[in-house]
This record gives sequence, C-alpha cells and structure tokens, in this order.
Amino acid sequence: MNVEYLVLIDSKEPYCQSVDSLNNLIQAYDQVRISGDKICFSGCEFKYDVSFDNVGEGHQRYFNIKLALINSANQQEFRELLKLLRTILVKISGRPAEILWDEMASNLCKDAYPKIHHTENLLRKLIAKFMLANIGVRWTKEAIPNEVEESIKIKKSDRSDNYLHDLDFIQLSNLLFKEYSTGDIRKITEKISEASTISDLDIRELKELVPQSNWQRYFSPIVECDSGYLKKRWDRLYELRCKVAHNRFITSDESNEIELITSEVDEKFNKAIEGLGQVEVSDEQKEEVAENVAATSNDLFADFLTKWEMLLSSIRDLDELVATDADELNKLKGKNNWRNLINFAIKKKYLTKEFKNKVQDVGQFRNAIVHNPDLTFTEEGILEKISIMDDLIEQLWEDSEGIRIGMSRMREAL
Repeated sequence: MNVEYLVLIDSKEPYCQSVDSLNNLIQAYDQVRISGDKICFSGCEFKYDVSFDNVGEGHQRYFNIKLALINSANQQEFRELLKLLRTILVKISGRPAEILWDEMASNLCKDAYPKIHHTENLLRKLIAKFMLANIGVRWTKEAIPNEVEESIKIKKSDRSDNYLHDLDFIQLSNLLFKEYSTGDIRKITEKISEASTISDLDIRELKELVPQSNWQRYFSPIVECDSGYLKKRWDRLYELRCKVAHNRFITSDESNEIELITSEVDEKFNKAIEGLGQVEVSDEQKEEVAENVAATSNDLFADFLTKWEMLLSSIRDLDELVATDADELNKLKGKNNWRNLINFAIKKKYLTKEFKNKVQDVGQFRNAIVHNPDLTFTEEGILEKISIMDDLIEQLWEDSEGIRIGMSRMREAL
C-alpha cells in the first residue's frame, strides 16, 4: 500500500533546504531512522523516497515524500508512522502536508462504505414497512384530479415505486427523529376554558401538544432506546458518510467509529422492524404521519401544508363568528373536515360555492402531496397553490372584519 505527501516550505525560511536536512529533522524523533530508500519505525521497515524542487520562481520549495508498506503484517505500525510523520511535517512546514495518495485511508473508506450503506437501507426498510403495514398511505394510490394534473409529473425513474430512495440521509433521519405536535390547540384550549376541575381534562389530549418524533410515538414502546441516542449517532454517521462518499480520507479511529455506530444503530433498527406488529396507529395518526412525511421530504411541501392549516383555521374562525347560538358552536367543535366547515358558512350565506370550489382544488392538491409520494410536483405548481391560499385567507379575513364591524354597529345601535 502506497502513501504520498507533498510538503511546501516558503523559500525565505533558512531551514530544510535539501532532502538531507528534511531527513535529519524527521530523525530528530528517536523512534524514526532513515537509511537509503528505507524508513524504520517500531522495529519495522517501510519503503521511503523523497524528491525536492523549487516552485513559483523560487518563492516556495517542495518535498514529495513517498512511502510504501512492505509487509502486510505491519499495517498497524505503518498507520502509526504515518500519523507521526504528518505531525512532524506540520511542525516543519507550518501547514498540514497535502495528501496526494493514501491507499491505507482509501481501503478504510472501501471497508466503511458497505457498513454505512447497510445501515442507511435498514432505516429505509424500517420506514417503508412502517408506512406500508401500519399507515397504509400512498402507499394507497389515489386518482389524481384533472385540476392538478398540470402541476404533477409521474417520476421517470426505475425507483418511482420506492419513494424513500429519493430521500437523502438526513431526510430519512427527520422522518424518524424530527419532533412535531399533533394536538388540536384550538380544541384543547376550548376544553381548558370550559373545565372547572382538572378531572374535566383528558391528559392524553394534553400530551398530544407536546412535540414528539415518530420514534417516540411508535417505536419507543417496543424498543428500549431514546430517540436522542439514535439521532446523535445518526448525525455523527452522516458526517463520516460525507467523508467516505466525497472521497475524503478517513483515519483508523474514524473507521472504528463507523463500525461501532453502525452496529449500535443496526441493533435498534432491527428490533424496531421485528416489533412492527405491535405498533398501533389510529386513523387520525395515519393522516398526521403522512403529513409529517410529506413536509419532511420537501421544504415547499412544508410551506404548502402550513398554509393549508392556516386556511382551515381561518374558515373555522369565520364559522365561529357567524354561529348564532351555543348549539351551533358545539356542533362546529366536532367538525374537522374542510367541506363541513365551508358548507356551514355557505348555509349561513357568508361563503359561496365558487369559494368552495377553489378550496376543493387546493384540497385535492394537498391529498396528492400527502398520499402519493411516488409523484413529483413542479415548484411552480406548488407556489401557485400557496398563492391561491393566500388570496383565500385574505378574503376570509376581510369577510370576518366586515362581519365584526357590522356586529359592533348593531350593538351600538341597541
């Protein structure tokens, strides 16, 4: 195995102006001895060659150092020599040596990649089985409405049926470890305001307001492992993966770290896969997870879904404003479907069927995003729907303000 370094030294420096002077500086360390084309360290011999030249019209000079492992049984000693040599060269040059070639580090990368690849795909397997077996979305193909076809393109890819392969390393992590809240803050606030004693509140509903990751919600009960433990290791593995994937050299310590992290994480993922049959997910949770998956996979999806929730909240605000009595308000509390909310306002003659058609168009687009991850959407199409929702929210705000002003005037007239 061959290793090659390039060491640059400013010509104005009065030291290290020849191969002999460089060798003498290296041998200032008692563990190292150089003899001809050999360098000795810890009782082992390795091939050694140095060439010298000036560059940049004499402004700099360089040493090209080449080393090679002779006996494969001495790999550990060779690694220790290389580490020591890099330290010495930094002190001589004032800067790290340029690594031109390092077959030792390259072999470590080659050994590390299959381990990282296995762990990454093990997480894909866990998420895919969880979604397919327990969530059942997309996953259930729905017909795409004609109204949104222009904004959607079927992926031209052999992997179009496996959406998870289009997610990168960190997005996969977010699907499992990113915390989000699922509770209806409006619904819970209403219950708190109406409660006279603590027994009137449902602690399970209150806990839904506490942000949790999908790992905490569904896998912690079957795998004794905190999500923070896994996320910390996944983030570190991502740093190491980047070095391996981008052909950067890794050290022996980093190779050992990859071995340790992948083995620890693999154990937890395998236990989670084995325990999937014990996971229980309600219909409401299925929708929440599907939305979280969509929002995690694409920043524009996240913006779209946030705006969608703002639109539904604005419709509900209007409904509550025009409700004429407590009975109507109580009925509204149980209405979470956007059609029911709009139909209430239409019945009260505060919204039109044209408004409903616009929301329906956006709602169908939302369902396509959430339930069909094997589709891809144009950026223009998503931004167009967000713009439409902005206009609808603005209209709802103006309508609500007009109603409040009218009600205020009526009270003043009385």
